[in-house]
Amino acid sequence: MIEHWKVSGSDFKNYIRKIFYRSRTIPARLYEFLMLLTIIINFILIILDSISEYHELYGDTFFTLDWSFTFLYLLDYISRIYAANDRFKYAFSFFGIIDFLSILPNFASLLIPKTHFFSVIRLFRLLRIFRLLKLVYFLKEANLLIKSLKDSSKRIMVFIFAVFIIVIFIGSIMYVIEGEENGFYNIPISIYWAVVTLTTVGYGDLSPKTCLGQTFSMIIMMLGFGIIAIPTGIISSEMITQKVNKNITNKLVCPNCKKSMHEKSAKYCKYCGSILKKKKKNNTLG
Repeated sequence: MIEHWKVSGSDFKNYIRKIFYRSRTIPARLYEFLMLLTIIINFILIILDSISEYHELYGDTFFTLDWSFTFLYLLDYISRIYAANDRFKYAFSFFGIIDFLSILPNFASLLIPKTHFFSVIRLFRLLRIFRLLKLVYFLKEANLLIKSLKDSSKRIMVFIFAVFIIVIFIGSIMYVIEGEENGFYNIPISIYWAVVTLTTVGYGDLSPKTCLGQTFSMIIMMLGFGIIAIPTGIISSEMITQKVNKNITNKLVCPNCKKSMHEKSAKYCKYCGSILKKKKKNNTLG
């Protein structure tokens, strides 16, 4: 009778693994919902606590709830490490680091009290929603964006260098047109105006007074729209290229022209129009 109620360590570990790493089960979904609720509540509390009026009225309550959530996330982090097949891999994975950062600020604040920096870091807890909502698609899109930025980095650097030269040129011209009497005391200040104007920010702390200067600034403002659009076009083009390349395979070989690199769903050769055939795998005897 006593043996019937015994649970081995491996069975308990498998049960924990089902909750944390197999989200299709009912206990796992219930746990995810409760964790999502605590993350949202904790996120709202951190924002409210940054407002002095609410901090004075409910500071003690915020403090108690925040530490309660911290111990909950600590238990969650320890449980995930315990149930993980590869604990080292989990600890240094994206989600593992986010889970660790969600509990670090409160314990670090004990060593360095009265630091607003740790309050900001606690907002990393919101990133745990990525795990709970299983937004893997958005993470893949983020990887696509990073790869597109890397592949187009040389073109972007050339563009930035060209903009840098244009800004110096524009600032120098405006310094000549307006001069010191209109607030353009030197070329660096004029370059500052050129950057603000070219990016269409327009702080208004420095503006041309002469008719020629105002006309020239209008041209620069119109030019600024194109300046902003160019890097966006470069990155967008690279992202489209990355997506297209994902759908291209070398397994579809044209029997007529012997060329490959067609789309996975292609039925006809894009070079000569012949019916495509899949490349056969060569079976070798070991």
